[in-house]
Amino acid sequence: MALLDPVRSNAISKGVFGNSRFWLVVGGLAWLVRAWSWARRPHEATIFRQVVEPGQTLVISASGPPPSKRDHRRSLKAESRLARRETRNKLSAARMRRRHRVL
Repeated sequence: MALLDPVRSNAISKGVFGNSRFWLVVGGLAWLVRAWSWARRPHEATIFRQVVEPGQTLVISASGPPPSKRDHRRSLKAESRLARRETRNKLSAARMRRRHRVL
């Protein structure tokens, strides 16, 4: 349908904005062809097909969209914050043990 793109473009510029009845009709036909091809396209696609025997398990799962850059950066920042906090707690506990050591 890429061949009809310039025709639709001309139809809008010359037919709608330029008041050319010829281009308006040609554009209407081009848009009709596009709508017809859109309506005829297949809606379903079989991705996987296999017979499931009795006793077999079928697991269907869907993952969500990948995280955005912002979410990824936030999770990395939270992980580093948590790691710093854990390191700080370990050092603090070591200092307390050293300070309260009995000889």
